[in-house]
Amino acid sequence: MKKNILYFFFLSLVFLLITCKKDIYPSSTSVEGTLTDYWTGAPVDNADVYIVQQLPTNPTVPPYHNWIQDTITHLKTDGNGYFHYKFLEDEIKNNASGNGAGCIYRKDPWYNETYSSEGIPKGKICVLNDKLKGNALVQVHIKNQTPFNSSDYIKIDGEYDFINAYGGINHYSAGSFQKFGMSIDTTVTFSAEAYSYQNFYIRLYWSVTKNSTTQNFIDSVYCHLLTTQNYNLNY
Repeated sequence: MKKNILYFFFLSLVFLLITCKKDIYPSSTSVEGTLTDYWTGAPVDNADVYIVQQLPTNPTVPPYHNWIQDTITHLKTDGNGYFHYKFLEDEIKNNASGNGAGCIYRKDPWYNETYSSEGIPKGKICVLNDKLKGNALVQVHIKNQTPFNSSDYIKIDGEYDFINAYGGINHYSAGSFQKFGMSIDTTVTFSAEAYSYQNFYIRLYWSVTKNSTTQNFIDSVYCHLLTTQNYNLNY
C-alpha cells in the first residue's frame, strides 16, 4: 500500500512538471514600454507600435539593398501609453540585423513615424520608455473664388524653423500643393513637428497665376503643439 502511494505521488509530480513546463520556461524574449509626449510628459494613447526586424536580402534583385523590413506584429498603446509583447519561440530570426528587432511608433496625424531608442535583443526582457515629439497642424482651405480661365494656377508651400544643437536655424518643409484649374475648392493639411513646448509659426508661401500674371504672397500662422489651426486662402 505504501509503495502504491509513493508511486501515485511520483506520477502526480511528473504530470505537474509537464503541465507547468510552459510557465517555468516562457519565451525568453519580451518587450514592454510606455510612450509619452516629449514636451508635456502626457501618455500617448492609441498609438501604433510596429515591432519589426531587418532581414538580409539579395542586393542583386529588387529592392536592391542588403536588408528588408519584416513586421513581426502590430500593437496599440493603452490609455496610459503602455504596450507589451511576448515573442513566440524563434520569432526573431537569428540572421536579423542589429539588436534583433525594434519598434516603430506612429499616431496619425499627431506623431510622425519614430524608431525606438533601443533595439530588442533576442533572449532578453526589454523595457522601452520613449518620448515622441508631436505635431501642430494647419488646415488650409484653398478656393478659386474669382476664376479667369482653365490656366489659373496656384502653388502653396509651408515651412517652419527648427533650432539645431549648435543654435543655428534649419528650415523644414511643412507640405506643399499645386494645381491648375478654375474650380479648385479643397483643403490641404500642413504639418510641423514641435521643436519646443512654446508656440511657433508655420509660414505659408503661395503664388497665383491668372491671365499670365503671377503674384506672390506670404503669411504666418500661429500654432501650438497638438492643435489644428484653420486658414482660408481665396484667390
